[in-house]
Amino acid sequence: RQRSFRLAKDPLLRVCVFRLAERRHAAVVSFHHILMDGWCQWVLHDEILELYEALRAGRAANLPAVPAFRDYIQWLGKQDAKDAKRFWQEHLQGYERLAGVPRLSAGATPGAGYQPAVHGFEASAEVGDTLSRLAAQQGVTLDKVIEALWGLVLCRYNDADDAVFGAVVSGRPPEIPGIERMLGLFINTVPVRIRLEPGLRFNEVLARVQRDFALSAPHQYLPLAEIQAVSPLPHGLLDHILVFESYPVADEAPTADVGGIRIAPEADVYGHTNYDFGLVVAPGERLQIRLK
Repeated sequence: RQRSFRLAKDPLLRVCVFRLAERRHAAVVSFHHILMDGWCQWVLHDEILELYEALRAGRAANLPAVPAFRDYIQWLGKQDAKDAKRFWQEHLQGYERLAGVPRLSAGATPGAGYQPAVHGFEASAEVGDTLSRLAAQQGVTLDKVIEALWGLVLCRYNDADDAVFGAVVSGRPPEIPGIERMLGLFINTVPVRIRLEPGLRFNEVLARVQRDFALSAPHQYLPLAEIQAVSPLPHGLLDHILVFESYPVADEAPTADVGGIRIAPEADVYGHTNYDFGLVVAPGERLQIRLK
């Protein structure tokens, strides 16, 4: 981590294998986020295991054709950025006061550097089931329930009826063939706006969040800096992000046996953003929640 990455000189992906015992090893994979996003890690994981199995069996690897990242770049070039900017400008119109995460102090000591810390916990099975049922009953996805709840928390702590925070989207356009197996950086952070008014019911808040997401979907490729630039708060629209980690993994087994090698799940994932605070939610048998 201390070594970091020098974009002009370094390789952007490094792999270190540590021998812990005669038959036990740990692999540490480091990469700059400009190279790929979290979705890509599962694609790489599957392909590496297939390559290993093929080498061990002395056969050709059975790998799908590699979709080119240039297809996505070409798709980006065909989008109407003016139309996207117009959408975000209208969507954020009137939001003139940051409703951010309250701070105990004015800020960190200048030059103190980034000090990472994580507080993690899991919701009870009852809470997870209740939220999932609520999402199904209201015809929304679970991540939209989480976003609505978080927006209410922000409004309450800021004594406000209007809150905006950043949410990370996958950024993979479904109209591009093979997009689900393409390697690269697709994710983007886009603003989520929660507006309250007297008499508004929670199911109506949910419906608005789902509707806003559907309307924004064609414009979620626009870089966050350009979205902020057309907002009423070009230098302070967001102070944190929410990440809902939902990757296309059919069934994550706690361990995997490949060619006689027992592969344990990843012990730790480290990463940080330019924001001081992040809320990370991962679905599963129980909702995993991390305050970073």
